Amino acid sequence: MKSVESPDHRYKVNIYLTNGGATVDFGIRGELEDEGTHHRRNIYWQYHEDRADVFWVDNHTVSINGHVLNIARGQTYFWRPQ
Repeated sequence: MKSVESPDHRYKVNIYLTNGGATVDFGIRGELEDEGTHHRRNIYWQYHEDRADVFWVDNHTVSINGHVLNIARGQTYFWRPQ
């Protein structure tokens, strides 16, 4: 859907719309990409969403649909308990 770079251009959050098929609702997946190494990891997953409001609070903190994640601390958000 979109990509949003951190203020220092070190990271990028890539947002994807997921679709599980006819019997499952849409969801949003957020993937953090290190711009230097291109290493990617999932940091956000929310079911029953089809839009993403993404902004960087600072170089290490990103807000995705109101969920504030500190990537330096490895914080993630997933809609179901793990």
